[in-house]
Amino acid sequence: MTGGRWSTRTRHADTDSSAVSASPPLRSEFERLLSTDACPACSFVAEARRSFFSWFVSENHSAASVQADLRASLGMCSVHSRRLMEDPGPGPVMTTVVREGLAGALSRLRDQTPIGPCPVCHAMSRALDDARHLVLGALEHEAEARRYGEHAGLCLDHVLALDGAANPTSTKLVAQRLLEGLCSADTPTALELLAGADDDVSRRARWRGRLSEPLVVSSTVEQLCARLGASACPVCVAAGLGERRYLDWFLECSRRDEPSLRTDPGELCAAHLRDVAWQDPAGARYAVDRKRDVTMGALERLLDRLAQAPHPTGRRRQTNGEVSEHLRTTVSAVHQCPACRARNTAEQRQLDLLDAALSLTSVRATYERSHGLCVHHTSQLTAGASAQTARRVADGRVAVLAWEVAEIRRKYAWSCRHEPPGPEADAWLRGLVQIDGRVLLGAPAPTRGWADVEGRP
Repeated sequence: MTGGRWSTRTRHADTDSSAVSASPPLRSEFERLLSTDACPACSFVAEARRSFFSWFVSENHSAASVQADLRASLGMCSVHSRRLMEDPGPGPVMTTVVREGLAGALSRLRDQTPIGPCPVCHAMSRALDDARHLVLGALEHEAEARRYGEHAGLCLDHVLALDGAANPTSTKLVAQRLLEGLCSADTPTALELLAGADDDVSRRARWRGRLSEPLVVSSTVEQLCARLGASACPVCVAAGLGERRYLDWFLECSRRDEPSLRTDPGELCAAHLRDVAWQDPAGARYAVDRKRDVTMGALERLLDRLAQAPHPTGRRRQTNGEVSEHLRTTVSAVHQCPACRARNTAEQRQLDLLDAALSLTSVRATYERSHGLCVHHTSQLTAGASAQTARRVADGRVAVLAWEVAEIRRKYAWSCRHEPPGPEADAWLRGLVQIDGRVLLGAPAPTRGWADVEGRP
């Protein structure tokens, strides 16, 4: 992004982090972030996100440069698409995003155009850079360092985000504070320190709950054809069900204190920690305690490495690069999340099956009448007859959806107020799913439009 289009603080100007120093305004901002118990970086980024969406909905979505960025990125990522859906719902803002996303999807399908970064993710990355600079600048001063030592401090993810930027003194302070916090915290507080803020967890739970288990059939091919009957990407459906089954299994085993959990490799990532805690706070205790133990051990090793002196008669100051290496080889060396592994395995296996089965006439005929793969998964089939079939079907579906979105936008005009809405009214929602089924975690777009979504008017 260039200029101030995606500014997270002001309407027309970016924040120049190189110009920020530990000046009184910075220190005042740091103190304000420490006025609550939340991770200061999480709070800073959350404020930037609210500002981004406020300006996007009220004005920025109509800028030509913004729309060009949305075309390049095929709209917004799944997390931020879910976030945007909650604000305006259907209407000019969302249909603008989907219109540009569908235009970018057609370009991707026809010309293999590379996909750009989600504009919100890009802006939040810059906000995180600002937050990191603010925290590290403030920690250079004794008074602010002392205040930080009395606060809950940064969450695990934002401690890791200091990689390559923090000096040994600051790294020691934030690592020591996180270790102390985890050592004394109850389970809900430990969850905050390990998983940070997550305003998407309720949205994930709602859409995950809309997934339907496939019918039991007699053969693999019949099962695939049954899955193709759903109005959703079959690979996204498989991934969503694989993830949900693991989370349900994990919670059931944790309630029974199942011994096999102790041999299950890896710890849940931040998002999946939040998912199990949302679903069953009591059942999530095992996952939080396991992640806490692993993290505390890694933090202790990090502090030991930072404390090592290269020579008994003199202590050479460790460089930021060496501190960065310590972070990478200790705290950052987390194991793969088993829920992510379950989801990713189900996703890849279903994609492999579809790639193999599309050579069958019966499957190909069913596929051509179906929703088919979303553009995200179509792009992963790169060669052969299966890729050609998937690309052709996706191209047609995206082109029709683009027409529908243009049609409903035409009917928004005052001169067309006499025309009743048709089936195109919910094309924006179907368009989101056709671009990337992960937006709804594999669930189909609601059949009665936006009003069919639980909790919506």
